[in-house]
Amino acid sequence: MDHSIVLEDAPPDKLGIIEGHFNKITTLFYKKGWQSQQFNANEFKNYAIRELGCEKGTKVPDYSKSDYLQGGLNAASLLAPKYDLGVGIAKGGLWLSYLFSLYGLQIANVDMKRILNGATYKPLKPFGEGQIKDKKIILFDNDVVTGRTLRRIVKELYGFKPQKIDLLLLMYYTTVNITNYGKIKKFLKKEHKVMGEQRYGKYRVLLLDTTCQIPKEIGEVFAIKASSIPPSKEYREGLEKILFDF
Repeated sequence: MDHSIVLEDAPPDKLGIIEGHFNKITTLFYKKGWQSQQFNANEFKNYAIRELGCEKGTKVPDYSKSDYLQGGLNAASLLAPKYDLGVGIAKGGLWLSYLFSLYGLQIANVDMKRILNGATYKPLKPFGEGQIKDKKIILFDNDVVTGRTLRRIVKELYGFKPQKIDLLLLMYYTTVNITNYGKIKKFLKKEHKVMGEQRYGKYRVLLLDTTCQIPKEIGEVFAIKASSIPPSKEYREGLEKILFDF
């Protein structure tokens, strides 16, 4: 399922986060879940416009109308008070950084694109040593595939000597179209695991454990869900301590 929004469809007159947003979200969520989903979708679109500058036609993953919303809010409420700065890897990590911003965490998003064996690095707003040195940082992304963007962002942030860097993922395991797997396999360590596959019509999607690609400098790793495809029982065991899939 394509959880995406197109920024050019956003209403240009709604560019601000509503004061008291968090209280409205929680109230709606427990009373009428669909209203909370719609409210989050609208507000996330505004957040993405501000952060990305409303590049025409840009698609941004939006999980507000999915079952990721409850886990995302749970994660934000539990983890936001434990960190000094959240860094969203755009565009996949933008939705999580948005949720954490509602809980008062200072956010700095970075636009990153994979290129050959590495990745580009472009902060969407300036931030530097004063916000990072001796601070507790948490990164946001949707999943880990080759680890190229994570390696680059960790390299950039560690130059400012943070106290620690942790990671929150939307999905602990990643799914890859079997055709794309052939293209990215050269970037994967031999320790990665193919955990199974699922068919969607004529398409075959592989479920991969690519956590071996996570840089060793990253401390704790959390996730909202195990994956978009249910892993087998043997892989599910042991995940409870990192998942916010209530």
